[in-house]
Amino acid sequence: MDFNKFKNLTDNIDISQSDIDYVIDALRHKDISWPNGYTKKLEIAVANFLNCKYVVAHCNGTSALYSAISALDLHSGDEVICPSYTWWSSAAPVVNLGLQLVFCEINNNLTVDFSDIEKKINKKTKAIIIPHLWGNMNNIIRLKEILKKHSSRKIFIIEDASHVFGGKYKNKFLGTFGDIGIFSMQKNKFLTSGEGGLLVTDNKKLFLKSLFLGHYERIKKNTIVSNDIDKTINIGGGYKFRIHPLASALAFSQLKKIKSKQSSQNRLMKHVKKEISKFPHLTIHGEYISGYIPGGMYSLRISLDYTFSKKQLEFMFKKFNIYREYLLLLHLESFFSRAKFVGRRALPNTEKIYSNLYSFPIFYRGSVKEINEYLIDLKYFLHSLKE
Repeated sequence: MDFNKFKNLTDNIDISQSDIDYVIDALRHKDISWPNGYTKKLEIAVANFLNCKYVVAHCNGTSALYSAISALDLHSGDEVICPSYTWWSSAAPVVNLGLQLVFCEINNNLTVDFSDIEKKINKKTKAIIIPHLWGNMNNIIRLKEILKKHSSRKIFIIEDASHVFGGKYKNKFLGTFGDIGIFSMQKNKFLTSGEGGLLVTDNKKLFLKSLFLGHYERIKKNTIVSNDIDKTINIGGGYKFRIHPLASALAFSQLKKIKSKQSSQNRLMKHVKKEISKFPHLTIHGEYISGYIPGGMYSLRISLDYTFSKKQLEFMFKKFNIYREYLLLLHLESFFSRAKFVGRRALPNTEKIYSNLYSFPIFYRGSVKEINEYLIDLKYFLHSLKE
């Protein structure tokens, strides 16, 4: 038996007739360009869902982050802190926009090590990017408390909430705690448009300034944003980050399914997490903060205290879809080592945790009985390695 028996339980893509109907409706109304029609409907619906004031739909989450950073009006020499263990596009826009990137450590929960951030905040620090990876919440409340010590100047918080759409802490959604939040709507994300992204904020000035990069003619000239930007705001900085309206129509339909998807996934993965926590020689990374309701990708990361041969690793992937972590440590990548980022020293805690990190499949649907069958086989396999 191989993983194909369980593959349909881990398929997050749910295209129903209603999704098809919305896309066809967009085509019938010739809604194939410009941020009107379904793009406008999507932005309003997401704002209502997240209870935030402003939403801008993008062609992907990466472009949303570019617009978010651009909105902060940072300059050469300004520093932005971001963990090294994250998707590359959480950090690459910082470098490509000519700013100084400062990598920070993670802790055993794979969330940001705030004690390391405290050490790295200085007078040049202007922003901190906080990725909520794998459905796990970074303690952004603690970060805000840390920044109160630096209240004499503004340090912006950007939440990369690509993995946590629908995740909520004490009745407030992740992505809405910081100054700006961004989401990805790529194929496997919880809210999907195939390809797409979202920028969200409650700050009108940041909302307007974010339109400068990638959203030409979205706002009118003479809208007062800043003396420098107002003169050229209508050309979008020469970039086009608009989402395709057909993608907006799909996301608009998919948004209606979020709560039921979240309920099913959280129920099943809570069971998985409870059961594998009993396995010997296996460590789960990611303890949820009290008051947090997981959203987005409830994707467990584990460490395994085994020595695997190449053949055993291939077998474990084929039969159980468990594989070595595919994210890269960004501070070790040549793209970033060539860049003039600050803090090129090693990140020992991050590197140690990463060295034995494995990805565990997410079960979105199915029964506990089916999942238990998978877990029993996995336990037997791991036990056989110690014999």
